[in-house]
Amino acid sequence: LGIVPAALADLPKLASLALLSLSLSGPAPLGALSGLRRLEVLEMEACGLSGPLALGDEADFPKLARLSLRGNELDGPIPAALGSRRRFPKLAVLDLRRNALRGRRGWPVRPERVPDPQP
Repeated sequence: LGIVPAALADLPKLASLALLSLSLSGPAPLGALSGLRRLEVLEMEACGLSGPLALGDEADFPKLARLSLRGNELDGPIPAALGSRRRFPKLAVLDLRRNALRGRRGWPVRPERVPDPQP
């Protein structure tokens, strides 16, 4: 098992990152990747990520249009910050299926764009 390399945060021009079917451990490192201000697509599917989906106060993705964390072992509530126009102004696709995340509570913005999480 591995972790997402912290060095990824040092690639400020990165526009797309796909980590698929890896043997990672721990939570989704969205806060650690928030320095990627040009990121438009972030896919971390079937990577073995686990625990709650914590964004932290620093997670702002001004250009992120697609976020997929499908097929991991994430659990707990869906963070309300994912619905924030200030923090995720361009988010159009959010795929949280095949996790143990629950609810839509706290979605102040754009709930119609967010598919219901399905185990």
